[in-house]
Amino acid sequence: MNTKLGFTATLLAAGLLATPAFAADSDDYKAFSQASTSLTQAIQAAEKAQGGQARAVDAEFEHDDGKSQYEIKVMNGDQVMTYHIDAATGQSTKAEEQGRLADFLGVNKVDAGKLNGAKTTLIQAIGVAEQNANGKAMEAEIDEDSGGIHYEVTVLVGDDTREVEVDGSTGEVLKTER
Repeated sequence: MNTKLGFTATLLAAGLLATPAFAADSDDYKAFSQASTSLTQAIQAAEKAQGGQARAVDAEFEHDDGKSQYEIKVMNGDQVMTYHIDAATGQSTKAEEQGRLADFLGVNKVDAGKLNGAKTTLIQAIGVAEQNANGKAMEAEIDEDSGGIHYEVTVLVGDDTREVEVDGSTGEVLKTER
């Protein structure tokens, strides 16, 4: 009887603790829906800040303390920079050096070569994912496995998200998950 009560209390506590996380996601979705700058536009702003010579490797929407921004990581040569792009204005508010690409992504130079050789860019993969899921991309990242480079894009569809994986060589959708 005592064990049953303890188990019930644990389940109740877990449910109460999980509620704020869901509310935070809901707030993030609402803030993202109201952002006047898209993920693609934020990536373009970050790449432009590097003189158009950079390539985005990671992009995500953040909403903290009532402020919405994108955090965009771009590579230029073997170096990675992070740009914070205001979601309302599309302007860069902060830039930070992240170091070498290999250190940032945890890959070696051969993998960086695959990344540079990928025919599909992160921006193109976002367009494919948005069309596939019929929504608006919130975040995107590059991943590499034995099959080569692919992109993982999170797309907001109504009040839910879809994870769309896009092939870096062909630009085709590999899979879509809820």
